[in-house]
Amino acid sequence: FFFKQKTAYEILTCDWSSDVCSSDLAVAESAVEWLADAAKQPSGRPWALFVGFVAPHFPLIAPPEFAALYPTEQMRHPKLRPETGYRRHPWLQAMHDYWPHDDGFLDDDERMRAIAMYHALCSAMDANVGRVLDAVQNGPLAANTRVIYTSDHGDNLGARGMWGKSTLYEESVAVPLIVAGPDVTPARSEAPVSLLDLYPTVLDAVGVPGDKRADRPGRSLLSGEADSERVIFSEYHAVGSPSAGFMIRRAHQITISVFQAHAGELGLTNTQFGVLYILKRYPSIDQVTLAKLLRLDRSTTDRKSTRLNSSHMSESRMPS
Repeated sequence: FFFKQKTAYEILTCDWSSDVCSSDLAVAESAVEWLADAAKQPSGRPWALFVGFVAPHFPLIAPPEFAALYPTEQMRHPKLRPETGYRRHPWLQAMHDYWPHDDGFLDDDERMRAIAMYHALCSAMDANVGRVLDAVQNGPLAANTRVIYTSDHGDNLGARGMWGKSTLYEESVAVPLIVAGPDVTPARSEAPVSLLDLYPTVLDAVGVPGDKRADRPGRSLLSGEADSERVIFSEYHAVGSPSAGFMIRRAHQITISVFQAHAGELGLTNTQFGVLYILKRYPSIDQVTLAKLLRLDRSTTDRKSTRLNSSHMSESRMPS
C-alpha cells in the first residue's frame, strides 16, 4: 500500500507537476483548445467531445491549495467499521482478504488524511471541469452545447473497512450524473438512472436516430421522462470477487445478491446465472427486458431457477 513508501506529507501533497495532476491539467487545456477551434468553425455540423480526468483516482496526491480545504479533523469518519463491531458479509470479507487496503494504514489519523486527500482530488478535478465549462460558456458555443458530467464509479473510502470500488454498495456504484444545456430545465430527480443511458442520450443530443435494436438497454436523459419506479441492474465478476455479484437498484433501496454456487454447474454464464435468480426473487421486474438482454427465454428461467443458491445484502436509502 502506497502509504508505506513515503512520509505522509510527501505523499499527500504535491504541486500540479505530479502524474495525475499534470495529466488532468493537460487534458483540460487540450479540451479548451479544441473548443476554441470548434467555436471558430460555425459549420452547423453536430460534434461530440469526450473529456476524461483521472482524479480522484489513487494515488491520493493533491495540490496543497486543495488539500488545505479539507482539514482531517473536520472529515467524517467512515461508517460500519469492523473494529467497532461491524461484521462483513462473507462475500465482502473474501474481497477484503484479497485486497486488505484498509489494513495498510499506520493508524486512524493516516486513514483520515487519505479520506481528506480524496476530497481534495475531487476539488482539483472540479477546477479542471471549470476550465472546460468556461470555454463553453464564455463564447458562442453556449447557445447550442449540451454538457453531461458523470463518473464511472465511486469509492468506499473506508466504509465497512473497504477501499476502491467493486462492492456494489452505494459508495461504489453511485455516481454524479448532471445534464446541462440551453434547452435543459434545471431540476433534481430521484429516479434511478444508469450509465447505459449515456449512449441514447448522446445520440439524441446530436440528432442521430436512435438505435434500431429495441432490446438495447438505456434511455435518453433528454426525453423528459423520469421513472421513479425504474429498476437498475448491475453486476460484478472481476478482480477480488469470490463469486458472481449482482445489484438491483430502486429509488430508495439497493439489493445485492451474491452466489456461493458456480454458474458452470448449471451450464450458464455468470450473468445468466444471476438474472435467473433475480427473475425468481423479483417477479414484478420487467422480465422480458432482462431476458432479452441476457439472451434467455422464459422456459429456461422457469426450468432452472429453483436450483439457485444465494445470499443477500440489502440497504435502504431514505430520501434526502
